[in-house]
Amino acid sequence: MHRAVLVLGGMALGLLVACGKKKGPDPAAENEEPAAPVFIDIDMGAEEDELDDMIGSELMQATAECGNLKKMEPAAMMGKLSDGEIRCLDVKLREAERQTFKDKLSRVLMADAWPRATSIGGRSSPAAT
Repeated sequence: MHRAVLVLGGMALGLLVACGKKKGPDPAAENEEPAAPVFIDIDMGAEEDELDDMIGSELMQATAECGNLKKMEPAAMMGKLSDGEIRCLDVKLREAERQTFKDKLSRVLMADAWPRATSIGGRSSPAAT
């Protein structure tokens, strides 16, 4: 027991010595005016546009078998996607490696599922109640 207390006390003393004495503000530094912050403007517009174009074209290639994803969105929002389109998008969703592809595919599938679910069994959307 005494040995453990001595070890802990020694460790605490060692930490105090290692930390050293904290220095206060330098009186000479108080007379100087602080430097004004400098902001650097970085324009990444061209790079972002190229990345968006690349991702868009990759997504179009990945979903080419299913059709144009952007043209499917209005039909999906009305719950009018065909069973074949839904199956195709579901397969592509499972095969997709990029999270952005999965996000876009799942949003189209969810947009299609919502009107179908609200029209089955006489349920209405929360906005209508």
